[in-house]
Amino acid sequence: MAKYITLTEPTMGENTYVIINNNKEALIIDPGIALVRLQQCLQDEQATPVAILLTHGHYDHIVNVDTIVNSYGIPAYIHKKDANCFTNPRANLGNFTLTTQPTLFSESEGTLSISTFIVNYWHSPGHSPGSTVFTVDNDKVMIAGDVLFAGSVGRYDFPTSNGGHHQASLQRIFQTFSDDYRVISGHGQATTIAQERQHNPFKAWFE
Repeated sequence: MAKYITLTEPTMGENTYVIINNNKEALIIDPGIALVRLQQCLQDEQATPVAILLTHGHYDHIVNVDTIVNSYGIPAYIHKKDANCFTNPRANLGNFTLTTQPTLFSESEGTLSISTFIVNYWHSPGHSPGSTVFTVDNDKVMIAGDVLFAGSVGRYDFPTSNGGHHQASLQRIFQTFSDDYRVISGHGQATTIAQERQHNPFKAWFE
């Protein structure tokens, strides 16, 4: 199983994840964290980044994409329905744009080979049009972004959000993933599918 490291940005509480496999290669998930902290993590782990994966395009999850891409020369993957978040401040909910050209995936679900990683993805719209959840290799860890939290779900009141789509995405997640999956989210603590199935205040949405 890969090593999953959480780096939390102090202002917005956004979680950036660094996933390191046995080959000392690293995937960077949602780089809202400052470059210096990411560099220190990679140095401490003696790991080489190979790609950025984005669960969605809101500013607190993508703000440091350009800096990291330019520093390491790696691609940034995002679902095509959130690609406009790189160039449209209204879509990313922030007052900035990126210069990076993202690598897009477009299917409702699929598999990507990124160096020696196998990344599985499920398009899970609602919080944003291109929200996506991931798993890596055969690890029973779901990377949820802002779709699902410990004890809550992601907001669906933003201009590009859709509550009906969000509910459908959550239903699909709880039909797809077994109770023993760990869930790591864009904000807050880790949880499990079992915990949220039983105790999440929105659990009626999942059933």
